[in-house]
Amino acid sequence: MRSHHMRITALLLLALLILGGCQIATHPVTDPIGDHTLPRETQQSPIAPVDPPTSGGETTAPLDSDPTVTDPAVTDPAETDPIVTDPVETDPTVTDPIVTDPPETDPPETDPPKPELPPLQGDEILLTPQNGEVTLTLKSQTGTRLNLVAEGTGEKRNDGSYDLRIKLELEHTSIQCRDRKGCFLRIGSERVEFSMPAMEQSEIRLSRTSLASLRVNVKACEIIEIEASLPFHGTYGGVEVDVLTISEKIVLLP
Repeated sequence: MRSHHMRITALLLLALLILGGCQIATHPVTDPIGDHTLPRETQQSPIAPVDPPTSGGETTAPLDSDPTVTDPAVTDPAETDPIVTDPVETDPTVTDPIVTDPPETDPPETDPPKPELPPLQGDEILLTPQNGEVTLTLKSQTGTRLNLVAEGTGEKRNDGSYDLRIKLELEHTSIQCRDRKGCFLRIGSERVEFSMPAMEQSEIRLSRTSLASLRVNVKACEIIEIEASLPFHGTYGGVEVDVLTISEKIVLLP
C-alpha cells in the first residue's frame, strides 16, 4: 500500500515538472532595446563562429560588426609612381679654378762682385780690356837686334777671369849659332821648358823665330809674373850677350 502511494506521488511531481516547462517555453521576453518581442529561442541561439582569414589576406567581418570600422586601404606597390627628382642644373661656363703650383724659376743671375786691386808696387803693367780682350807685348832689352819677344792676348770669360795665351819668339836679323838649352817660359805658376835650335840666317832683314807658347787662366786684378829666359852666351852685332830675359808683372783689369 505504501509503495502504491509513492508511485502516485512520483507521477504527480513529473506532471508538475512537465507543466512548468511548457509555461516557461511559451512566456514572452521583452527586448530591452525596443518594443519588439523576441521568442526566447532567438535570445539563446548561439553566436555563429567567425571564419578564419583566407590566404589572400582579406578578412570577413561578422554580420553584427561595427559599421564605422572599415578595412585598411591596401595599395599595390607595383602601381606606385617612382619619385623622380630633377638633376641639379649646373652652369657649364662656371668651372672650378685649376690650382697649379707656380713654376720653378731660377733665381735671377747677379753679376759677381767686382774684384779689388791688390796693393801695387808701381812697376806692374795694368792692362784694360777692349771689347772683352786685352793684348800685350813684352820684350827683352839687349841693346841689339837680338831679343826675346812675348806676344800675348787675354779673352775675358763669363766669370770675370781671363784666358791668357803667350807666344814666345826670338827676334833677330842675320844670325849663326848652335842650339841653346835650358830655356823656359813662365806665367805665374805655369812653366814650360824648351831648347833653341841651331840657327843660320844671312839676310839682314828683321825676322822672328817661334820658340814656345803657354796658355793659362788668370783672375782679374791679380798680379801675374811673366818670365822668359834664353842663355845665349855669345856676341851679336859686336855686343856681348849673355842671357836674354823677360821679367814683367801684369795686372788684367776687370
